[in-house]
Parts: sequence; C-alpha cells; structure tokens
Amino acid sequence: MVNEILSLDEIKKFDLLERFKARVLRSSLQHSEFLVDVGCGGGKFLFHNKSIFENHLGIEVTPQALEFARKSIGLNAEEDGSGINRMVSVAAFWHSLEHMTPESIKGIMTVLNRHSATDTRIIVSVPNSGSFQFFIFKENFAYYDPQNHIQQFSVQSLNRLMDTYGFEPCRFFASEVYAFFGYLQGLLNTCNRIHNYFYQRRKRGLPVTGYPIKRFLLDGYNYMLVLLFLPVAGLLSVYDILFPHKGGVITICYRKKKN
Repeated sequence: MVNEILSLDEIKKFDLLERFKARVLRSSLQHSEFLVDVGCGGGKFLFHNKSIFENHLGIEVTPQALEFARKSIGLNAEEDGSGINRMVSVAAFWHSLEHMTPESIKGIMTVLNRHSATDTRIIVSVPNSGSFQFFIFKENFAYYDPQNHIQQFSVQSLNRLMDTYGFEPCRFFASEVYAFFGYLQGLLNTCNRIHNYFYQRRKRGLPVTGYPIKRFLLDGYNYMLVLLFLPVAGLLSVYDILFPHKGGVITICYRKKKN
C-alpha cells in the first residue's frame, strides 16, 4: 500500500512531523554507524537523516515505494532484512509495525536482536488502542484502519512484544503533531461519511468522483469544520502531551536488555 505521494518535492519537505522524527532519532542514538528504517515507504525519513550515519538501509514491501526510494532518492533499500549484516545503531518503525504479520515481525525482530548491542536503540511509533482518543472517537479515531492495521497495540502489549525479543523501554516521547492531528481529524470524522477525508485529500490527493462541484463543496465544508475544531483540538492535545502513555500515538525508544 502506497501511503504517501511519491514525489521528490514531497520527500524534501522537512515538515513538523519530520522534525519530530529527527528529534526522537537524535535524542535516542548512542552511535551513528548504521540506521535501519523498517517500512521506509518512499524514503523520506532516511532522506533527511541518513547523512549523520555511516550506513543506512530502508526496508519496504510496496514495489512502487521501493523503486522510488532506490531510483529517485538513491537510497539503499530492499524488501526484507537480509541487508542487516552489521551492528545496528538505530532501527525505526514509523507506523509500520501495525501493518506487519506476526511472522514478519518475528523475522525482522530476530534479525535486529542478532545484530544489536546494549547501545542499540529501536524506535517504535504506532497507534495507541489504549488512548483517550480511541476512547472518545471509537471508529472515528483518526488512526483507526482495521483493513490495513493487522496489529493493534497499547503501551502494555507493545512492551510485551518488545520484551519477547530482548528489548526494554528506555524513553517515551510525546508528539504535539500526532496529538493535534489525531484530535482534529477525529472531530472531522464525526461529521464526514468518508473516514479521514481531510487527511486523504491533503496528504494523498484522494480523488472525488462525480461533478467538480461535489469536490468543491466537500473541501469547503471540511475547511470550515477545520476552522471550527482548531481550538478544540488544540485544547484536547494538552492531555496527550501531559499523559503520553494515553496519547493517540505511542512513540517509545527501546534498548537491548543486558544479559
């Protein structure tokens, strides 16, 4: 599944979300030898952060995104983890773990465990099924996607999974971007028949079938709702910042447990 617009201009944008990811990365790394991005998509995260590492590797199963990352961005990218053949400094799962089957998770985590030391860091960011956002929005939760999210994680279940492969949490990160977007899109979803319509139109260029006036009216309707819900989303976001374990998105840095 292509989860982004595959264009060089889009990849080059160092937006608020990419700034958050870069901050998490720099706050977590202990050494800068080898960066692995599991579920790298078109390669945006690697594009902005690979320069501080000696080596990098992107792992992506979507053919279009993999080809774009290789040919248009010039990244080292492959379909599986066979290229992980040295000690990993940081491995990142930016909203990819929830898309993976148990077999795929076991495969990549086993490889990462084999090529990690106590100073290796694993960054995981996934939707939080135990969040306040999910509690109030239910199926209107911005990150609710049962068709594509094979796994559902809470903080507790994610920690148990990582513990199985020898990793323990060492730092929790709160994201103003994920919090604000989650509440804003969740509020919009309560007033739309199409789930995440505003995000799909803005981020992925979702086509609207029918007459152009239909697209114009739907877009205008959503922009008016955005203006209405902006202060509400901002106020609710404070909760996620104060209580990150209850935030709409879990972002945790893990380290390898000492024997």
